[in-house]
Amino acid sequence: MFTKIVLLAVGLGLIAITNSDYIVEEIGAYHFHTYFFEPSESSVSEAIALRKKVRELINDGTFPDCSINRIHLGFHGPHPVANYEVCCNKTSFAIAKSFFVQNHGNLSVLTHPLTVYLREDHEGRADWLGKPVPLYTEFMREVIPTPIVCPVYPDYPDEIPESNNAERFAIIPGTEEFEYYMQQEGKH
Repeated sequence: MFTKIVLLAVGLGLIAITNSDYIVEEIGAYHFHTYFFEPSESSVSEAIALRKKVRELINDGTFPDCSINRIHLGFHGPHPVANYEVCCNKTSFAIAKSFFVQNHGNLSVLTHPLTVYLREDHEGRADWLGKPVPLYTEFMREVIPTPIVCPVYPDYPDEIPESNNAERFAIIPGTEEFEYYMQQEGKH
């Protein structure tokens, strides 16, 4: 067991706080969320090109323990704009992270671990490539029973899915529409 000591400056003195609850389990998987803005043709084109390259790297074995989820339009979970998720087990994390660092271009990419601390994984344990996108995490559970694992997703298409306009635009947190949506979904 490890002990960590945190020193807090209080007035002119220091207070030592100890915590012997270090987490030593290795994180098993990570998500990479690539965000894009549907009204922008250049943003969509860049996101789709990056997605196709990721799929190629998954298929050729460069990212052996990664899978790519469907494209989500508009508001989805804590994500306020269109995005897709790449899930990588720890064995492929370093190569995937290197790829996104070097190739995200004008896109924003959120990387977060998959642990039992669902909300903290999206807030304090996350990091961004490009400009951060504000997430709506208030409805997320603090802790889940077991960490999320990377599934093998079906072979989702790499094109923007067809949908009606109501599904394509984000519902802005804090608006009446958002509150109505959250109540209908049973999340408020």
